[in-house]
Amino acid sequence: MERDITRLSKKKYDVLIIGAGIYGAATAWDAASRGLSVALLDKNDFGSKTSFNSQKIIHGGLRYLQHGDFKRVRESACERTSLMRIAPHLVHPMPCLIPIYGQTMRFIMPLALKTFDLFSYDRNTLKDPQKHIPNSRIVSKAECMQLIPGLMEDGLTGGSIWYDAQAYNTERLVLSFIRSAEKAGADVANYLEVIDFIIDENRIKGIKAKDLLNSEELEIQAEIVVNASGPWINQISSLLPSSVNPNIRFVKMLIIIVKRIFIQDYAFGIQFRKKFEDKDNIVNKGYRLLFITPWRKYSLVGAAQQPYNGDIDNPSISEDEILKLIEEVNEAYPQAVLTLKDVSFYYRGLLPIDNINQNGDIKISKHNEIYDYRKSGIEGLISIISVKYTTARNAAQMVTDMVYKELGKPLIKCKTMKTPIYGGDIERFDDFLLNAIEHRPQTLDKEIIRNLVYNYGSEYQKVLKYLDEDAGYGQRITDTSNVIKAEIIHAIRDEMAQKLEDVVLRRTELGSAEYPGDEGLEICACIMAQEMGWGRSRIQEEINNIKSLYAPLI
Repeated sequence: MERDITRLSKKKYDVLIIGAGIYGAATAWDAASRGLSVALLDKNDFGSKTSFNSQKIIHGGLRYLQHGDFKRVRESACERTSLMRIAPHLVHPMPCLIPIYGQTMRFIMPLALKTFDLFSYDRNTLKDPQKHIPNSRIVSKAECMQLIPGLMEDGLTGGSIWYDAQAYNTERLVLSFIRSAEKAGADVANYLEVIDFIIDENRIKGIKAKDLLNSEELEIQAEIVVNASGPWINQISSLLPSSVNPNIRFVKMLIIIVKRIFIQDYAFGIQFRKKFEDKDNIVNKGYRLLFITPWRKYSLVGAAQQPYNGDIDNPSISEDEILKLIEEVNEAYPQAVLTLKDVSFYYRGLLPIDNINQNGDIKISKHNEIYDYRKSGIEGLISIISVKYTTARNAAQMVTDMVYKELGKPLIKCKTMKTPIYGGDIERFDDFLLNAIEHRPQTLDKEIIRNLVYNYGSEYQKVLKYLDEDAGYGQRITDTSNVIKAEIIHAIRDEMAQKLEDVVLRRTELGSAEYPGDEGLEICACIMAQEMGWGRSRIQEEINNIKSLYAPLI
């Protein structure tokens, strides 16, 4: 991918998308794959804000049964299958377990699981056996306690097991959508901030932008602008007449990463002790679930949430907030015995909310919100905001259909449900991985190849090509990581990495779960300096900036 700002200013696009998180990335891919001319830009790096704050779960839709939202149950089940089909290296089945308390829920849950399986009746149409989703099932009280050691026994009547899926690397999932869009003809750029709209009477004609890397300003023309900026939706909308500002409220979410696996084979839910009310629930359990998910060699634990009215660019997390979540975890699941030293990193971000009730319970928005500003007298502008990775592809399809309608062009059928994204040209994942390991360069061990296949899929050889230039690029960045120097070179030359954090947190998995150490940062920064012409002061600035993201843990 090439960051060509001049080209952006010289073309007129069918659609310009603001925000390169998962929803903007998926929309860019959908629109470009149908032949529309597309520009995608973000004021930060791709997928660096809200989309970075993820528990990596691709939901199958079970949770929506409690709201009687059968349409979304079916949608989620279909999208879970679609993501495993189009991104087989990044999305894999994940068994989940929730304890059942009380005889009423013991009666309800078997019916719920059977209903859930019926709504995903076609879940095993994929050819790859590694993507097979078994039937859901009920386990006994004894088996549930065996699977979740230390579980509160009082009132326990069994457990529910079902299957969602997990994204191995959500940052590369976003990037794979973007690379697919770029390959289909889209022009993309990071660190490009929208500062105004170009408006002719009541019609949007494009945007004015500022290149945050050199402070230059430019205009980009487009027939339709899609605002997929997430928490910045209000800020972007404020550039319009005040009467059309959506004034969406947001909540700050916190997920902590723990340096150990609680249960190797299952993600599992534990009830918070604090009462929780959701009036939309058909069955009101009265408690919010704490979810603990095994991921790589870590556990993702969360999520804590609180109302937020601060700086949307930097929603900081204090040590006290982390300690409060740790306390809630230990209260709900004493077996955890968590301390601050167990926490290696954390994710935080802002999500849209529907309301906060009198008890302070926060109701996260459950549905995609697609807004056509023609209702407010503004033509050429569409906004999309949502919260789930699972439904991003389908939402992008709906947005692109709206773009076609507003452009007055004959609708071209969407094909992103079945077309592999960048790196996803794999028929059987386990066979592909085994073949890659067997035919690896002699200088690389199995775990390095495994890391490359899980992150880059069918395109992993494009990373290995740099070893022909310098065999030293096959060296690990640190002794405890499977990330090699060739990935840093690849990120800079082929994936538009502009800053050290782009490489450490999003192009590679080096620092997405744990601080990679001073030596690891120094090695990466020096490679980038050689490629990009940085001096020592810039190297130190980049290192200091990324270290601040791990505060207060280091």
